[in-house]
Amino acid sequence: MRILCLLGVLAFASSLLANPIAIQYRIQGQITSQNANQPLEYATISAYTTDSTLVDGTITDESGKFQLQLEAGAYRLQIDFIGFEGQSLDIDLQADKDLGTIQLSSESLALDAVEVTAEQSQMNLQLDKKVFNVGKDLLSRGGTATEILDNVPSIAVEPNGTVSLRGRTGVTILINGKPSALADNNALSTIPASSIEKVEVITNPSARYEAAGNAGIINIVLKANRKRGFNGTATVTAGLPADYQPSFSFNFRREKFNFFGNIGARYANFIGRGDANRISTLADITSSFEMEYNQDRNDKAAFGFVGMDYFLDDEQTLTASYSNYSVVNTDQNITEFLYKDGAGELTQAIEQTYNYREPESYNQLDLTY
Repeated sequence: MRILCLLGVLAFASSLLANPIAIQYRIQGQITSQNANQPLEYATISAYTTDSTLVDGTITDESGKFQLQLEAGAYRLQIDFIGFEGQSLDIDLQADKDLGTIQLSSESLALDAVEVTAEQSQMNLQLDKKVFNVGKDLLSRGGTATEILDNVPSIAVEPNGTVSLRGRTGVTILINGKPSALADNNALSTIPASSIEKVEVITNPSARYEAAGNAGIINIVLKANRKRGFNGTATVTAGLPADYQPSFSFNFRREKFNFFGNIGARYANFIGRGDANRISTLADITSSFEMEYNQDRNDKAAFGFVGMDYFLDDEQTLTASYSNYSVVNTDQNITEFLYKDGAGELTQAIEQTYNYREPESYNQLDLTY
């Protein structure tokens, strides 16, 4: 028996010697831009063998740094980032290796001749933001700022005017790099799309922006020759269950003044349903409990917003605005409690009804320089 155990141990040891554990070495470095010498986040690093087989890959962090663990051998590292020329490095890895700082140059293309036949809305990627250039398509001719934002990737605008970025609300909206009462009161529909030059989306604001938007910053840049005169938009939204929202927005611009406003109303019904079941056994006695919950909610709301811009010069603006939001919530909650014995026979039934009415009114007066 001892001989058999000894032979088993020797066989196991020989298998370990025949399959040595491969040693891995670390490759690290940092990717930056050649022109601005700024770190490039989310740059891709791919490791290939000499026969062009992909072995491993990673991306850079917010400081442009990366790290890979590879077995000893010869590799080709391919480094790529959108808008920059890629680099390829041949490496003979026999120990930990620090590649230091690797700089990528901006990608450029020389053309013999350029013929522009149309201008379309397009997205440009920059180091700290994404820029959506508004073209001369039908949307930018007859739409509004709200419709332009709703067509920008990662931005969504709800029917009530709430703007979200990558599914998160709490977005800071700037107009020409400055806070505006129009953005704070869901009145972006007063801005015609034809007066917008571009939309900048900043998901990770740098230190030069205030940390007010926890979901990011959207900056609407208007054209220098903004249209004068009167612009107006009427909107009606309907849904099921009953949800009706008429609104009217207007904008009247002169040389030194800009008047704007937004009025509307809402009638909406909300329905809630729920149930719960519980079975209890105590001292061999079984009982059950059932609860059914029904809620009917009705909202009647009206809102109004008016304001005026006074342009002191090209860089200074004085804005005064007043807004009011009034709503009446009428709710009815009915909850039924059913108590049954072990045989399923009803022993007690209780119905609880709540009826309440919540009138609310909000007023806000702003003076901004």
